[in-house]
Amino acid sequence: MCEIDWDLFIQALAPTMIFFGAIIAFLEYKKNKKWKEAEFLAGEYQRFIGDSYVKKAFLMLDGYTTCLAVNKNELDGRTEYLEANPQKLLDSLKEHINQDERPKEEVYIQLCIDRFLFKFGVFQSHLDNKLVCKKQVKNYLFYWIKVIGDPSDNTISREIKEELHKFILKYNYMGVISLLAGFGFDIRKEIVYPEQSEPEE
Repeated sequence: MCEIDWDLFIQALAPTMIFFGAIIAFLEYKKNKKWKEAEFLAGEYQRFIGDSYVKKAFLMLDGYTTCLAVNKNELDGRTEYLEANPQKLLDSLKEHINQDERPKEEVYIQLCIDRFLFKFGVFQSHLDNKLVCKKQVKNYLFYWIKVIGDPSDNTISREIKEELHKFILKYNYMGVISLLAGFGFDIRKEIVYPEQSEPEE
């Protein structure tokens, strides 16, 4: 009966064990990395949607007519409610010859949209720095990416969407511009809107 030389057997097996050990360690690293990315993004998203200005921007960009609560630390120092609707959102996004003469409702609406766009664009920075992956960002933000960038999305009117694009480009929200472009909506190019069907008589 042939005896096994265990020392030689173990020496021969060692490279294979090291190889499989390295694979297991790599897979564990990838798993932990994805978990940490997901945890980080979840926290960032909660901070994003928890901002009071962002919440108000959500309502306006969803096409609602609503009252925006303005506390005493904002605008002219007293607590009040300002009405916001699609027409006022449109007027707020349009250029004004003298910004100082804008109605306070428009000033406040601009403030909400500005905060939303700034915080929205931060997610592109996280992508650039490889802190999160595109698929994870899509899971959280694709609704708003489509609302802002997709010409076939009718959540807001075509006119509001066009003025919002002009606003984004004028004030150079590069994070937003890059984020939209990364998902196929490059607002720096001419937007082609789908043909609207004529109502049947």
